[in-house]
Amino acid sequence: MFRKEGGVWQQDIEDNKYLATILRAVQTAQLARDEKKLAPKDAVISQQTQKVTTQISAVGALKSALSTFQDSLAAIDTPTAFNAAIANTTNGSVFTATADADAIAGSYTITVGQLASAQQLVSKPFGGAGGVTLGTGTLQLSLGASSFSVAVDSTNNTVGGLAAAINSGPTPSPARQATVFTFTLQTS
Repeated sequence: MFRKEGGVWQQDIEDNKYLATILRAVQTAQLARDEKKLAPKDAVISQQTQKVTTQISAVGALKSALSTFQDSLAAIDTPTAFNAAIANTTNGSVFTATADADAIAGSYTITVGQLASAQQLVSKPFGGAGGVTLGTGTLQLSLGASSFSVAVDSTNNTVGGLAAAINSGPTPSPARQATVFTFTLQTS
């Protein structure tokens, strides 16, 4: 209660204790009410936190599984892992081989019966240093399984012209070479 003492209003200490008790009771009631309101929200937040934690763990497990899977793929990262045909030889400078998709698996022995040798055709000498006129027509040349024709006409019907036509055939090849040799015989 308030009373006036010496011109100043004073409050009893007992009244302050009483008001403090009432205030604490009101605060406690408000906290209890607030906790009841917040309890469902806290439960939802707790459930969501648990769900996110579980998802993060699942992502970590997936990452680990993918890493393990990638490591296991290294074992099959070679042609032999898929039974691809591979041809090998013990001496690549003598014999080489390749295998295509239709190759039949197995070991094969290759024996060289005879080495290839160069072939030369030599004619009798022509006079006139390669400028002698030849006939016209078609010259058929064969080399192994390949062959080609050379048309001999007025533009190339000399010994030198024929050699140039042979060398420039449909597919020039170092295996096919025509040469005209010019020389002079001297007698003493």
